[in-house]
Amino acid sequence: MKNSTHLGRWKTAAFAAAAVVILGSLGYLAGNRLNQPRPSSPEAGAQADSESLSQAGPASHAVPAKSTGGNSAAASKTRGPSVAVLTPKGTATGEPLPPVGMNPDADKGRVVKLDASKLKGWANLKQGDQIALPSAAGGTLEGTVNLVQQDGTWLRMGGLLADGKGSFSLNTNFDQVSGMMLLPQDGIGYQIQMDGLELVLIERRLSSLVCFPSATAPGAMAASDTVARNAVATAVVVPIINTRPGARGVIYVDFDGETVTDPVWNGGRTINAAPSLLTSDQITLILNNASQDWAPFDVTFTTNAALYTAASPGSRMHVVVTPTDTAASGSGGVAYVDSWSGAGRGFRSDVVCWVFNQSVKTVTEALSHEVGHTVGLNHDGQTGGVEYYSGHGGGLTTPTSWAPIMGVGYSRSLVQWSKGEYAKANNTEDDLAIIGKVANQFGFIKNELLNGVRPLPVGASGNTFEGTGLLRTAASIDTYKFKTAGGQLLASVRAAATDSDVDVQLELQNSTGGTVVLSDLSDSLSASINKAITAGDYSLIVRPAGLGTKPAGGFTTSGYSAYGSLGKYVLSGSLQSIISLPVFSSATSVLGATGMPLTYTVSVSNGSTVTVAASTRLPAGLSFNPQTLVLSGTPTQESGAGTPGAADGPGLLQLVATNASGSTTANIVITIAKSGLPLPDALLGNTATTTPGAPWVGVSLLKADGSTGTVAQSGAIANGGATTLRFDYTPKNGASRATAPWTLLTFYWKASTEALGSTLLKGDAVQCRVDGALQRDRDLGTPVYLSGETGWVKQTIRLNGGATHRVEFIYAKDASLSAGQDRVWLYLDSLGQPPVVTVAPSSVRLAKDATTFTLSAEITGADSLVWKKDFATLSNGTSSSGSTITGATTGKLVLSNISGADVGDYWLEGRNAYGAVTTKPVEVVLSTPPVITQQPAAPVGLLVGDPLTLTATVSGGTPIYYQWLKDGMSTRWNVAYSSTISFNVLKTTAASAGKYKLVVLNQFATVTSEPVTVSFSNAAPTNRPKAK
Repeated sequence: MKNSTHLGRWKTAAFAAAAVVILGSLGYLAGNRLNQPRPSSPEAGAQADSESLSQAGPASHAVPAKSTGGNSAAASKTRGPSVAVLTPKGTATGEPLPPVGMNPDADKGRVVKLDASKLKGWANLKQGDQIALPSAAGGTLEGTVNLVQQDGTWLRMGGLLADGKGSFSLNTNFDQVSGMMLLPQDGIGYQIQMDGLELVLIERRLSSLVCFPSATAPGAMAASDTVARNAVATAVVVPIINTRPGARGVIYVDFDGETVTDPVWNGGRTINAAPSLLTSDQITLILNNASQDWAPFDVTFTTNAALYTAASPGSRMHVVVTPTDTAASGSGGVAYVDSWSGAGRGFRSDVVCWVFNQSVKTVTEALSHEVGHTVGLNHDGQTGGVEYYSGHGGGLTTPTSWAPIMGVGYSRSLVQWSKGEYAKANNTEDDLAIIGKVANQFGFIKNELLNGVRPLPVGASGNTFEGTGLLRTAASIDTYKFKTAGGQLLASVRAAATDSDVDVQLELQNSTGGTVVLSDLSDSLSASINKAITAGDYSLIVRPAGLGTKPAGGFTTSGYSAYGSLGKYVLSGSLQSIISLPVFSSATSVLGATGMPLTYTVSVSNGSTVTVAASTRLPAGLSFNPQTLVLSGTPTQESGAGTPGAADGPGLLQLVATNASGSTTANIVITIAKSGLPLPDALLGNTATTTPGAPWVGVSLLKADGSTGTVAQSGAIANGGATTLRFDYTPKNGASRATAPWTLLTFYWKASTEALGSTLLKGDAVQCRVDGALQRDRDLGTPVYLSGETGWVKQTIRLNGGATHRVEFIYAKDASLSAGQDRVWLYLDSLGQPPVVTVAPSSVRLAKDATTFTLSAEITGADSLVWKKDFATLSNGTSSSGSTITGATTGKLVLSNISGADVGDYWLEGRNAYGAVTTKPVEVVLSTPPVITQQPAAPVGLLVGDPLTLTATVSGGTPIYYQWLKDGMSTRWNVAYSSTISFNVLKTTAASAGKYKLVVLNQFATVTSEPVTVSFSNAAPTNRPKAK
């Protein structure tokens, strides 16, 4: 059982400093609570205990929480005045949500602009506080805060809405704001986000925010799953699995239990998730099966938590597989849409998603479905209110029965990504394009075939062949060329795994590209050819396949296109007298430096004899041995910028490999950089030291921006060795930890090494350390190291201010194997401090008749300054409220001809190339206590049974809170959203008679109205004649 990343492990000093300096307000707000008067008398009006409210997140069932944990205190049964954390600016625009349309992206209803002036008060909120949130339908939604968390530079909170309406979550770093209100009973949600400089609330269909409503397995499968969920948990043995070592995207699947405390789950209350009930063999099968859905993409499914921790937020997802379905009672799983790319911003950096099923098939399908939501996918349903399309074409015994992954595929054999090509599809989004979008940071796997073409992979006998390939898109075409003296060709292609998305066709073409035979079976997902062929040159073509031709209205009872028929396949077969061409498998680009030894080995297969072509021109100092296939020597001359092989260009090694099938040519370009350049030129002038036995050297190379300049190249080391480049840096201009809490160091580096393995221990890599500690990226929080074959990679780290720091770049090799050129290169791009706040502004309390005010602040080291009010950027001239603004981009802001609209929170922001700082936000307030401008009056001639209305009007500084007292007993506190305040009783009784008072308060004072005596003209209800 783990209590891992969900309990605030990232509260480091570095993040705390970031919150104060970059954001400017967080530290201040945390220590300066609003002086909001709170009445001490008990209030009437009970609220339901939080344990009886519907579960937060997508759950639509009012089920008591299975586990509440340390943040589960029940909401108070009486409510104090609700804090209006956000208020609307005017009324909603747009229309209420229409019926489900074709595209979930269009599922947007009303939009409300929000006033963020109360944002600074968020730092004062705590567990148990009552808050008021805006609604697109008008009025407010009341809620109770269950959790307030610090997550790096973000303040996050979550809780439950009153009356069992749902849940809310709010996030801010006091520069950006985001949040959600989920209303399962209504099937809608409200999304809070920045729209440019404007904060808005958007009405959305709930399923476009979170997996809702729940989908369950059919019939016996559901019954079996229920039995599994209710079984007694035993110690689960989780095998270490990593389906794609070195992948850029990491999907960590957690089977051994987890403790999650996150504002977006369970209304912010802790969930203690039990371990899965699956066996080790079942876990292995599930991850292997799920990985087939994601085979085109550079992601791994793993049970190794270390790989998840090493990956950056925005490139990873944590999936908890558990029978504990607190997060969405009764469902197969649940996830938030776009939480993968939103991690660390709109969601916690370690946000999770859930799978509650407990059988191999149902877990596999739910796993891909929920992770699909996290990368941005919506449900695949049908028009007419079908949320999940369950597919067609038969059941699990029919290989070609089909369903979409983002529908529900529990009862179909072939479950694929989709773009809505079936009948009545309500979602035509391109699943593959959305998954592969840049924001998700992993993308598609590169095609391992050169131009999609390779020789047929012939075995040692010369009569059989077998190889694997990957179909990445519906347009993928893999071509395998071969030469034969003729004979009987037996060839087949099938999916590489048992539970795959691959349906495939196989075509045999002759030397002119004509089709000899095409195999595309209608009752099978594989293809095969049995054909007697004559001597000649041929190609076997592997493509994704569909079933049938799409009708005008979409597939109905059977069929599907080739869109989702993707993944790994195996091509195998036999043919007497196969003649296979040679294949070069080594890199075609080599980098070296003058005066530095260089060794490079060429790899070629299929029994080839290699000769050197006449057009070869090697750089001076290098030679090539065609017997050993080794290029070696010490280059003596820098390469020119001309054509490879020309006298003024890089060297060219042109090789011809020949066997009985024919010849293959390889062109290897050899670029030699100038060595012996001063290392400080690569390090912005900083003096460096380096490992004596394997020194780093300055070489001239093409940089990331296309210019040519000096970069540092690592020294030559043997297996098990290491070489270090180090320099010391002291903050400039006498900056101290107090005035410049950090320095930002940005550098570029690239590698040509053996790639790190799945354990991060085997392989070669370069890492960055400061004062001996492995560094983490400034933005992503990931460990800073580089490995494999890369281009230039930009990296930014933070050095704490006020001290001298040792910066080291260490390239180390493991004990075996070399790959690439066994070199790394780097250069510093920038090194400096962000601006510093030296004088903060002070709050202003305006007299009632004030016409102008001034705010002053100083920020040194800034390239630009700008004043902001309630997140809006100010500019000189006449404001929207009619006031005149001067000094908006200086340290002195002056507003004249002011009105009440100019009160709010103001701060100064300064920026330079290294970052931004803001001053603490200060209040400009009008000292206006509340005034009851019209006293409430008693009705005349009131009869028992009549409605009762008492009305008053008020003015004063907002927010204004009010409550009515009857005979000294109070009603609940409310926020006054207009100047008119009313008390209403729909049908009076004799007990309604009494003495009433109105109590009004704001941050300046509390006032009470004159008493109003309510009495009746009769002692009992009167039967009045009905209106005609």
